[in-house]
Amino acid sequence: KLIEVIKVREMKPEQTIRRQLALLKIHAPTEQDKSEIIQYTNIFRGHIIDVTPKTITIEISGKPDNINALMDLLRPYGIKETAKTGITAITRGQKTL
Repeated sequence: KLIEVIKVREMKPEQTIRRQLALLKIHAPTEQDKSEIIQYTNIFRGHIIDVTPKTITIEISGKPDNINALMDLLRPYGIKETAKTGITAITRGQKTL
């Protein structure tokens, strides 16, 4: 069931905090691959949320450019699945009524 849109408001980019969430399942059959993927994930402040013998699943949130940069680094390993939210935003500072 979809919830009806109650209110839409245009936000100025300089007055907002914008983030995106991505879940990435990466092909990682060897221990060396896993180690390198974990290092990249840590650099980008992501989290390892699942490990199997042949894959690692990463959760990362942040600016879309940062998520895309991590995906570019991981692409040579083989990105098996990707799930991304749209950009979510909130205004900076106190809420004005």
